[in-house]
Amino acid sequence: MHFDGHLNELLINFGFGGESLRRAWHVPQPGDWCYLPGNTINPDLISLNRLTEDVYRKQLLPGEKMDVMCKAFLQSLSDTLHWQKLEFCTLETTGKGRILSLQRLCRYTMVEAATRSMFGGHLHQLEPKIVEYMLRYNDNAWMVFFQYPDFFGTSPISEPRRVLTEVLENFIQIPEAQRNEQAWSIKTITAWQEVMGIDLRARASVLLMIYWA
Repeated sequence: MHFDGHLNELLINFGFGGESLRRAWHVPQPGDWCYLPGNTINPDLISLNRLTEDVYRKQLLPGEKMDVMCKAFLQSLSDTLHWQKLEFCTLETTGKGRILSLQRLCRYTMVEAATRSMFGGHLHQLEPKIVEYMLRYNDNAWMVFFQYPDFFGTSPISEPRRVLTEVLENFIQIPEAQRNEQAWSIKTITAWQEVMGIDLRARASVLLMIYWA
């Protein structure tokens, strides 16, 4: 009983396939292009997929790494939940105040906070409407899972998927020294993706899956 079959299907559905998928399951062996004994990124020399699972256990379980991510998440909530910044969820303004959409309030603030806790402000700099694109993507994510046919790029998932993928490709190409706001997990995964020789589109598709999840 294991998760590998489902994970493989998820990766393919998100656009990760071919040689990149083979490399993602490859366990580095002496003499391989990706064998780096004594490295600090992947000291156990496990496959990229296993490393990604391990990284997220370390990132999201209680401890120093989770504390850093949690602090960024809470700071984003604090910054967003100001009266003058609630236009995104305002349905009506009256003489007595505002009528807000609780659904919009929760959806936006949670995605905003998740984005900043994972990527800092980098994605916002690349695409100021990044949260709106992720909300649109999330509304139609079932199309990715069920491989809904996209005729001529006209399905509701097409534009948000394209924009998010391009933004993440651009994010990956920012020199690592300049991606100083990213979470430890994102830094670690992108670094080992590069060692494994994963192509840019496949790297972005994995980050999109992680970001969406």
